[in-house]
Amino acid sequence: MIGNLFIHGTIIGSDSEKAEAFGYTSLVAIKKQYSKQSEAKSFNVNINSVGGDITEGAKMFAFLEGLKEQGIELTTVTDGLVASMGTYLFMVGQERIYYDNDEFRPHLPFASNFTGSSVDLLQAGLYVDTKEKEFAQFYADRTNLDYQASFDLLAEDRYITNDEMISIGFATQIREKRQIVATINIENMGLIEDAKKVLGLSKETEVKTDVEVNNVLITLEDGTVIDSSSEVAVPEVGDTWMVDGSRPESGDYVTVEGYTVTITDGKVSEVVNSEEDEIVEVEAEAEVTVDPMVEVNAEIASLKAMMETFKLERDALMTSKDEEITGIKAELNETSELLKESIENITTLRTSASVEFNSNKTEDNREDFSISRVRKNK
Repeated sequence: MIGNLFIHGTIIGSDSEKAEAFGYTSLVAIKKQYSKQSEAKSFNVNINSVGGDITEGAKMFAFLEGLKEQGIELTTVTDGLVASMGTYLFMVGQERIYYDNDEFRPHLPFASNFTGSSVDLLQAGLYVDTKEKEFAQFYADRTNLDYQASFDLLAEDRYITNDEMISIGFATQIREKRQIVATINIENMGLIEDAKKVLGLSKETEVKTDVEVNNVLITLEDGTVIDSSSEVAVPEVGDTWMVDGSRPESGDYVTVEGYTVTITDGKVSEVVNSEEDEIVEVEAEAEVTVDPMVEVNAEIASLKAMMETFKLERDALMTSKDEEITGIKAELNETSELLKESIENITTLRTSASVEFNSNKTEDNREDFSISRVRKNK
């Protein structure tokens, strides 16, 4: 069985239980999805996210890495816009699938909504500088770029082209995804009444006149391309399938990914993984027993990531404090030199004043002595 994890929306802290309801995602959301499919041996990680909190994103990445350490294969799939921390999470996949009309935009991390003193700003700057270097090295380790080329590309903060996705190594393969083409209204073409006659329908019969062409494509083993109503490129129970604007006949169909899909009245009623012959029932909400060691190892990996972040923050703070102490020492040395110079000046002045005073005193004694002699002679 192939499981599916969805990283949709802005990444925020796990403390918000209602995050998903407002279009956000977090580590809690990913764990909840995994717990319902923990028997799966491989997962498609579908990403449609502008990014968000880098600390939470690092925890999510660590959790997914923990699954890989348990032998679970991960394939990351673009599912729209993948930007910022979303591109970071995309790199966790052993296989990374990019759809040619999606968007991919990595960039350097930055601080936002920050206030504080000059020292606080300095510390924040040092922290961001550290994270920028970490991100550049992260992508350099996982693509064909060296550190400097990785840093320069992230600093450009731009969309990556389809060719670059492969040449740089962000993706391992590119697939076609057709855009929504049109809505056909046969009523406006004046054909609705003719169609009713051909089909033997009464004039009162209501006919659906709008046919939407969906933008997610699924390819069958025989090369047939299916327009699916799903938001992801993986068949799910309840999806509506269309082939060249018409619903396919009821029956079983096999996709190139190995899914056997049962179609009933144009809708997916059952999905089976041909490798393990297990049925995926989307509506089933039964409790699934989760291997505790997977959770424990994922938690350990998450804690390691948190510890690494703490160490970096501590080192940045210590560096800032060391620089502050060095500055204070320099000021004290400068003040000490000024005091020393002042003392020397005062000593010089006192010596000069003493010499002058003694000189005047000698002259006065001589004068007194002369007067005394004159009086004695008299």
